[in-house]
Amino acid sequence: NGLVTGLSAGVAIIQASSNADTGKSDQATVFVEAVPVSTTMTTTTTTATTTSTTSSTISSSTTTAVSPVTPTYVEISPRQLILRPQQTVTLVAAVYPATAPQAVIWESTNPEVATVNSLTGQVIAATRTGVASIIVTTADGKVSDCITVWVSNYPTNYYTLEQFGGMANNLYFDNSAALSRAITELNGTGSTLILSSGTYYFYTPITVTSPIFNLNISGSHVYYGVGMDYPTTGIVYTGSGTMLTFNVPASLLSLEYINWTLSPNNSPMQFNSPLSNSKLANINITGGASAIRILDAHDNLTVSNVYRNGGNGVVYE
Repeated sequence: NGLVTGLSAGVAIIQASSNADTGKSDQATVFVEAVPVSTTMTTTTTTATTTSTTSSTISSSTTTAVSPVTPTYVEISPRQLILRPQQTVTLVAAVYPATAPQAVIWESTNPEVATVNSLTGQVIAATRTGVASIIVTTADGKVSDCITVWVSNYPTNYYTLEQFGGMANNLYFDNSAALSRAITELNGTGSTLILSSGTYYFYTPITVTSPIFNLNISGSHVYYGVGMDYPTTGIVYTGSGTMLTFNVPASLLSLEYINWTLSPNNSPMQFNSPLSNSKLANINITGGASAIRILDAHDNLTVSNVYRNGGNGVVYE
């Protein structure tokens, strides 16, 4: 028997002759087929056997190594948690594409408020109230997502914009009506309106005509400690003029943790009446025609980390 190795596609004749001086010989025809081009590794072996009669046997084996699918996106569900102390909830992380490895690692930025099992995603609220961020990362360490956890003795005082008809991450949905309704219904209650991690789109200006008292509006954020909070909630406004105008006095109003994006001729917010005992914090404004405008008296107003295009995010006129 003789071992035949195919070098390229084509036809070859293999001839065998007797070692004895008998003049006897035989031959076989070998066909070598082209192997399809592939990005994966392929190994091919061909064997031909000749006898005293014309015959040909060809066998082929192929081994293909499949490359693993790389995760490109991971998302936590639910998008926010509002818990009582010692309450337990299990989060779920979906890795995309679905064919990618689904293994993830969980961590909490503030274990004194909420801990999380690094493998199962089970969140346990501690006895201390406050805010923590839960972060999930794919096993390769390249893709991550996070949500905000609020731990409060009075979680019924926390509401999401979705409860008032809002919707995040939908370019074609106008959240103006939902925000207007939330401000009206929560005004005077001391409640906190939560905007989840993601982007909310607004196309219609909102004018507040009832005096505001004791209302908090908060986006979500990644909490890395005091002075290290980063907003993960975005507002995009492409309507006309100013998105949110207060034509009435406001007191005990808080707005924080917002990444605000405006079209060239727009403004984010304007106060045309007195503003007192209120707080504006951790707001990043990009684009637009102006910063947050305060056109009337302001007393005991706290402004912290509010910027527009890298400059001051609040102007007093």
